[in-house]
Amino acid sequence: MTYDSINVNAGGVKTTGAAFELSGSGVTVKNASVGNVADEKGMLAMGRNHTIDNVTFHDAILRTNGLHMECLYAIGVEGFTLRNSLSRDCAIMDVLFTYGSWWSPQPPAYGNVTIENNVFGRSERTHNSGWHYYSLYIAHIGPAGAADPMSGWTVRNNTFQSPAFIAPLPPASARR
Repeated sequence: MTYDSINVNAGGVKTTGAAFELSGSGVTVKNASVGNVADEKGMLAMGRNHTIDNVTFHDAILRTNGLHMECLYAIGVEGFTLRNSLSRDCAIMDVLFTYGSWWSPQPPAYGNVTIENNVFGRSERTHNSGWHYYSLYIAHIGPAGAADPMSGWTVRNNTFQSPAFIAPLPPASARR
């Protein structure tokens, strides 16, 4: 399935779940815009072999303290490609890759992720009151934590206006 030239605009309000939820396998979203959402994720991506190409993620606005939100929240996304895209005015982080450590049974670590030719703007606080956190955060991607191992990950030719971060491995004694 391909979504081409769509505009997902949440109207600046809190939605029930992400403004756009992507699941299944083999879906392409291209030449699109996703954002203008408050206290929620712009896009939630789950599943395998998705491609996000030339998408503008924008205006994920934090209005309620204590919430965790991103323009793109990717969880368990084996074979994921993010390319030629722009993130701007994302309250906490532009993109977060993570793993469902609370899932039972836990799936294996995921990899084969490509992140290329993107511009990650500064993550901004409420009402443009400053920057915080990361453009790109790669958190735990498997049951042993981050880099579990980072098999087949390619990150190249991106522009980061705020730091990118890969979560450290937990101590060996804490790994299964």
